[in-house]
Amino acid sequence: MFSRIRSYGISGIDGIAIAVEADVSPGLPMFHLVGHLSREVSEAEERVRTAIRNSGITLPPRRITVNLSPAGIRKEGTAFDLAIAVAVLCCLGVIDPDGMEEFTFLGELGLDGTVRPIRGILPMVIASVKDGVRRIFLPKDNVREGRAVMGAELIGVTDLKELCRMLSRRAAIQGEYFDSHMFEEEDHPFAEDYADMIGLKSVKFACMAAAAGRHSILFIGPAGTGKSMAASRLPGILPPLTMEETIELAKIRSICGLLDPSVPFSRKRPFRAPHHSVTQSALVGGGANPRPGEITLATHGVLFLDELAEFSPRTIDLLRQPMEEHKVVISRMKGTMVYPADCMIAAALNGCKCGLYPDRRCQCSDNDRNRYLGKISGPFLDRIDIGVEVPRQKVRSTEQLAGKESWSTASMREKVMQALEIQKKRFSSEPIRYNSEMNSAQIRAYCQLTPEAVQLLDRYSAGDNTSLRGYGKICRVARTLADLDGKEKIDELVLSEALSYRSFQKKYWGRG
Repeated sequence: MFSRIRSYGISGIDGIAIAVEADVSPGLPMFHLVGHLSREVSEAEERVRTAIRNSGITLPPRRITVNLSPAGIRKEGTAFDLAIAVAVLCCLGVIDPDGMEEFTFLGELGLDGTVRPIRGILPMVIASVKDGVRRIFLPKDNVREGRAVMGAELIGVTDLKELCRMLSRRAAIQGEYFDSHMFEEEDHPFAEDYADMIGLKSVKFACMAAAAGRHSILFIGPAGTGKSMAASRLPGILPPLTMEETIELAKIRSICGLLDPSVPFSRKRPFRAPHHSVTQSALVGGGANPRPGEITLATHGVLFLDELAEFSPRTIDLLRQPMEEHKVVISRMKGTMVYPADCMIAAALNGCKCGLYPDRRCQCSDNDRNRYLGKISGPFLDRIDIGVEVPRQKVRSTEQLAGKESWSTASMREKVMQALEIQKKRFSSEPIRYNSEMNSAQIRAYCQLTPEAVQLLDRYSAGDNTSLRGYGKICRVARTLADLDGKEKIDELVLSEALSYRSFQKKYWGRG
């Protein structure tokens, strides 16, 4: 007898439909799985057979063949166990096979027949609903995660016996549905506030500009001046995640097994700060069985690279393409995976190995500094929109340390939101959302300069060797600065500030 059951796997961060086909026929007793399977899927043969037996169901001495289709796609993970068991039980007549096309089955089986939670439930449920199959059997522990999908009926099961009882009385099956309360914005104070940073208004303004236009930013200066402090507060001045962004981020975390069951759909922007010893595959994704990296986990948030010069030069350069395209493409013999990488890049860097430059106490020679900073390639620096120096400040009194600044996270966020609203209206008919995403045609259309600003840019061009990419970034940053000031056109003052954010290359690298 033959049966077909619907299940889902993962490709990138999306669910992909897998048909589990089973055939039970006379012949030499065996249980055989086929269909381009990974090791953990192949091992489902023993898990399913033992789970069925321990659920009180006897497998007859027949030839059991199970195919996971399409055979050309590699199947990974343990999510197919439940569908394989149901397909076999349909062939044996334990479960009525009629009407099974209206269900999707997801879950791992324990040897005692229990249905255990799996990774990646969210993208699988989304894909199932998109394909028109809304009734989904899944592990009870995964139901809360699945309730983020509108239109799905989530039927949680604890073991194989319970599933068989449910399917014998299908009219009585009642699942759980979409819960909009999971997406309510969290009302929480800012744990890290820019008001805690004394002075450094130029640094705070640069942070505000980076957040307002989703620009990459580099903090450079002596050790202990507040570079990491400024970067760690960037998520606080970004707007809360939209529902679409929240779901996409939850899908990524679900696949990686990082979704917090208590707060699966947090509206807070992610902040990822990998150590400089991070491997290339851990940063951008990859491996023999590709998995998302830190840049994907930081999607819709901030990826912070502290002590930038301590990272491997090859690792840093791997970020160049994702910074431009906002995605990571990983090609393997088994297939190609595409992961999102739509995040702000923030980095911090000392001016030399000892961390004191440009302080007079720095004992590093020019060669020492060139060797240290030379680890960062010119093409990577070209992709930095905003470079800001963080100077060492003199603390005159303990009262200054205890004081509060008027530039708080709340006030900065308000200005960022105003600038984002301007961009929302500007790009309402465009496929982009932020100034940093403008292409050449959009720069010409939306970055109108006053005559004085045109003259300033001409003078800058005459004596400078900035690349074409660098000029584009100057215009994009200038557009964001004008938005923060509420200006329609980019004037000389705004442009000069945008130009100042490129001066770090000349001071520290002697170019641009």
